[in-house]
Amino acid sequence: NLAPTPLLFFHSPEDAVIPFHQGQKVFERAQEPKRWITTTGPHIATFNFKEYRTQLLQFFDQHGALSPSARPRTD
Repeated sequence: NLAPTPLLFFHSPEDAVIPFHQGQKVFERAQEPKRWITTTGPHIATFNFKEYRTQLLQFFDQHGALSPSARPRTD
């Protein structure tokens, strides 16, 4: 039981290593606070996309886990 630790799930239907439905099952069983982001691309490719890196930083910032100098720029 990790609650109330915020959990962020990134998972792609294109992941050939961990089936998408298994990721969804883990997410469903997790307690709040939690967030699910459906991505694109193969296993471990998520952070090749700036959009997902930005969402990760925003999640950290939202939950107080980011230093001010690491906060995503809004410009």
